[in-house]
Amino acid sequence: MSDNPYQTPAVSEVAAPLPSDIREIRERHIKHEASLKAVGFLSILGGVMLLGAFAFLGLEVVAARSLGTSPATNLLFSVGLGTLQVISGIGLRRLQGWARIPAAIVAAVAMVSIPVGTLVGVYILYLLFTPKGSMVLSAEYRDIVILTPDIRYRTSRWFWYLLLAVVLIFAGVVAYAFFFVRPR
Repeated sequence: MSDNPYQTPAVSEVAAPLPSDIREIRERHIKHEASLKAVGFLSILGGVMLLGAFAFLGLEVVAARSLGTSPATNLLFSVGLGTLQVISGIGLRRLQGWARIPAAIVAAVAMVSIPVGTLVGVYILYLLFTPKGSMVLSAEYRDIVILTPDIRYRTSRWFWYLLLAVVLIFAGVVAYAFFFVRPR
């Protein structure tokens, strides 16, 4: 022992490796985690777009005329839904358990839009309320994520090839419309 009272204490122990069950839990749930985080990102994006569209373009007047309701009602509904989407998206990105309720409300509202909204809403409810969803949105799993930063979700190659094909087809359609379709 040294006589210096300000000297950093010597540690003779080496940190033990993580238990294999923690790594196994993370690897078993990583795809579900990635899906919930993606839903969170899309929810934030949709909420910001909804809030932005109604705040800057005044679409509440157009929507009110087409639906036969008052602009104030449409504006209130849109601002409420957009805010709920942003809040639930932030919670899902952070894997917070409380985000299940606002995300479920947003999914229920999306299910009214048949058929695509119904499919998306059912999938979101599946992600939120299955046993894997309960585990991923728990405090215990957030601790596991902190302990295993080296484990990351890797998107499969076929998804990137499919995305590239969709982008190229879209670019081709836009180029065709821009260069070959002439107004009369």
